[in-house]
Amino acid sequence: MNKTEQKQVNLLGVFGVIFFNLIVGLAVGITLLALLFSLWIITLTFTFSPALFILVLLIKLQAFTWFTFGASLILCAFGVLLYPLTRKVTQHLSNFAKKYLKYNEQMMHR
Repeated sequence: MNKTEQKQVNLLGVFGVIFFNLIVGLAVGITLLALLFSLWIITLTFTFSPALFILVLLIKLQAFTWFTFGASLILCAFGVLLYPLTRKVTQHLSNFAKKYLKYNEQMMHR
């Protein structure tokens, strides 16, 4: 790239992007990441609840009951059904973050 083809940096745009992202973007980003992390934890925990049920029985922390066995199977079904939604939400948030970063880069150049 020649020196004449290089983009010039807009200092006011850089300061605007930095301050906006520190005040608004950071709060929204951390909140969305925490919610996404929670969604993944819930999905994985629900999916592996029968294995956790068996582990609890083997360690003898709890006696076997049909209710807990059925509940672990129902949670497993919810976890399996929740998995595609969780992947789609992750993909959409990732695409949004990439577009947002590209937009920020455009705001810093003239």
